[in-house]
Amino acid sequence: MLQKYDEVVDIQPVFSEFIKFLSDKGCDTAWFRERTFWLDRNLIKAYVSGGALVSLYKMVVDDALNVTLTKHKQNKDGLQFETWDETIARKREHLDELEAQSISVLQQHCSDQSRRIINTNSTGKDSMVVTHLANKAGLSFETYFNVTTLDVAQSNRMAKRNGFIAITPRPEYGGFYSYIQRYENGGQFK
Repeated sequence: MLQKYDEVVDIQPVFSEFIKFLSDKGCDTAWFRERTFWLDRNLIKAYVSGGALVSLYKMVVDDALNVTLTKHKQNKDGLQFETWDETIARKREHLDELEAQSISVLQQHCSDQSRRIINTNSTGKDSMVVTHLANKAGLSFETYFNVTTLDVAQSNRMAKRNGFIAITPRPEYGGFYSYIQRYENGGQFK
């Protein structure tokens, strides 16, 4: 069954770096086209012309971290896929409505200048959207990024580039890897 275009989905774009990862793991990626495919948990999907979202490949990672891609039953020959830009253009009016509603809610509930507004941001897609909407709403707020010592370097660079205030672990705790070393050496967590 094809998914209707107006259903809410939580998908993320498939970038060429992800395809390189799949290729390096031995998966056939000859089907890949830039700016076309989406990842929904372990399913690679695409919008076909007209707006239906179809599953194309299922990704499975086994216990030994081997990756396999299998063709999904919805993946039929001859399907014409929308690009990301075409999908956004088709959904533009709805996206603009959602943005306007979100900005209105933020202004309605956060415009009281007598209280301090704190925004936490992980640099993930959801956090970045909330920060973007709060800026568009004209709110005065501070954005904090919690440095976990497990963050990828790109997240730290993005937080710094956007002027987020870093919350760093206390040096005496040493971060995640110090906890692991203490645990492996029989130490107790405090």
